[in-house]
This record gives sequence, structure tokens and C-alpha cells, in this order.
Amino acid sequence: MQNVASQQDDFYGDRMTAQVARWAEGIAAVLSPDESASALQLERLGGRDGRAVYKVVCGTRVGVLKLFDHSRPALRDAYLRERDMLVQLKGWSRTARHLAHCDAGGFVLTQYLRGTPVSQYAERHGALSVARAVGVWLGGLDARMITRPAFASWSDYLASVRTGLPQSAVDGADAALGSLPVRGMALARNDGNLSNFVMNGSGHCLGFDFERARVKPRGWDFVLTALELTAQSPGPVDPVLDRLADGFASVRDQNTLVQDLRDVVRFLFTEISAQSHKMEG
Repeated sequence: MQNVASQQDDFYGDRMTAQVARWAEGIAAVLSPDESASALQLERLGGRDGRAVYKVVCGTRVGVLKLFDHSRPALRDAYLRERDMLVQLKGWSRTARHLAHCDAGGFVLTQYLRGTPVSQYAERHGALSVARAVGVWLGGLDARMITRPAFASWSDYLASVRTGLPQSAVDGADAALGSLPVRGMALARNDGNLSNFVMNGSGHCLGFDFERARVKPRGWDFVLTALELTAQSPGPVDPVLDRLADGFASVRDQNTLVQDLRDVVRFLFTEISAQSHKMEG
């Protein structure tokens, strides 16, 4: 961890870090109003392709700063999606609390979430150990989104957009997915990466990272996350789906939606597994 002021010569050699340094006074004031910018400590946690994520410490306060190279239009849009979702979710205890954002600097400042990444937790204890808690988070997110009507099946939707799902699996499940209606469109995180969840000391799942947010079919995050979880489970898919769906339904008492989402995942998972076995054979 480095001090912004005392390490200027070496630290400012990183262009992204130099961008943070321009706003050091404001960042320090948000985190700890009684401290000056000279007390601000940064630890780079990661980042790539014009993004950088820092752990920020000022006095006894800790936050996370996510910075985008907003001179690039695609990253400017990613920043705006991250900002808008954090603002919309402000007050929800299951995500990183929004502390500040800076349009001119292209960064958001949030609460630092303490816990074990769900990806690591599932690897150590199995996907079943986290599935219900993750489902509760997904249901909570769905409950906070405004839904608008949709007039398509899952087959129609997946045929009309690029989703990142294996196209051979989508094609293979087309007939089955045609019987399942999309039950509304809503803003989704649009990212099933298990590293973007942590399990805290109370056993609750907390989520973060919203730069990929898009309007998607309701339950889209359920589908993406379920496919990630089931990929980590060597056994049958149903036990993981059952726990994930149970967690979701505990927040969103909409059995028809939950059953549809289970079926979407099951159809896609079956086709992905079949394609994988063909490649191995």
C-alpha cells in the first residue's frame, strides 16, 4: 500500500493512479473528513483494459475506488452504468454502499466489502454451500428493479441478441425455450461471475460490480449465475438449482417466474453439457 503524497515520483508513473491523485482531497474528505489527502493510502486490487480498482484507506476508514479511462467511449458508458446502478441500489445493505462518484474523473467510491469471494467459497465447500445465499441476493436485486412488459419467448430473445452464451447450446435448446415466455424486462447486472460476490461473516451474500448492467429479461442474472454455479458442481444440477431458486423465492414470491428460470437453466445446462461431451469424445 502506498501513500499518494509521499510516493509521488514512482506512484504517479501509473497514469491511472495519477488520475486518482488529482481527486485525492475530495476522496479523503468523503472517507474521513478529519484527515487530509496526505493520509490517503491506495492499494491496487486489480484492473485491466482501461479500468483500475483500488482499496483506499484514509485514517480508519476503508473504501473501494473503481476508475475508468473515460476518454474511451465504451469505458465512459461502463462508468455510467456502474454509477447509475450504485445510485439506484443506494440503501440496500447487500451491495457495496455508494459513497461518491465523480463524472469528471470517471470513478466511483464505495464501501469496502469484507468477506470471502463466492468463487473461492464454492471451490472449498461446494456450490450447494452458497447457492441459497446467492439466490437471496438475486431475488433482492430483482425486487429493486422496475419491470416493463415483454412479448417474446426465451427462444425469441436469445435468437435476437448476443448474450455470450454458447450459441450451439442456445440453438440446441431452441424448441424447449420457445415454450417459456419472458416475464418482463428489467435492468440486470448482466454478469454471473462468482468473484463479484462475497460471503460475509454472517453468512450473507453481498454483490458488487455493475459496469455491464443492461436491460434484460427478468431473471437474467439468475440464469447466468446458475450456469456458473452448476459448472462448479460435479453432481446433478437440480440440488444447486433448488437452493438457488429457494433463496430467490424467499424474497420474490413468484413461483411461475422461478419455475420458468429453473427450466431455462436446465435446458441450457443440458445442451452445454452435451456439447462438452461431444468435444471430449
